[in-house]
Order: sequence, then structure tokens, then C-alpha cells
Amino acid sequence: MDYLEQRRKLRQMVQERLDYGRDYTDEEVEDTIDEVLMEQENLELCSVELRRRLRKELFDSLRRLDILQIFVDDSSVTEIMINGAQQDQYGKAESYF
Repeated sequence: MDYLEQRRKLRQMVQERLDYGRDYTDEEVEDTIDEVLMEQENLELCSVELRRRLRKELFDSLRRLDILQIFVDDSSVTEIMINGAQQDQYGKAESYF
């Protein structure tokens, strides 16, 4: 299973544990993410850095702006333009991940 597929699976598992009939604090969402990550046997041999990355990306996708969050957090970014899923403003596909 590739990284993106694994992340989608983990996100779905976290969502299944959260009752969307109530509000959760960021800490409660982080705790739920941690619980799901700890239960994954296939992640036991992963580096600490990969686990931290997964945790942050899961949190950002659930509580923040998902893949755009790194640009929002970057003080040197002054504008974010969304032109489409496949092309940037110059007609070239770009991937930041």
C-alpha cells in the first residue's frame, strides 16, 4: 500500500471514531489520531519522523486546510491561487508532495 492510500485509510479510521454530532477540541482529535496510529501494526517499523508527518497531515486534513496548510503557515507566501487539480497558472502540473 502506498503512502497516500495508507493516509486515506487512516483518515477514514479516525473519522469513523469521531461523532460528528458534537464538537471536539483539537486535543481530542489529536488523541484520536494517536490512538489510530498506535493500533497500526504496519507502522511499528516506521521512523518517528514518518509517524509525525502522518499525524500532522491527518490533523491538517481534519481540522485545518489539508494540503494548503503548509502554504498558510509559511510567512513568505502572500497569495494562494487554486487554478485546478492538474495545472498551475503556466499550464504545468506541479506537485509539492
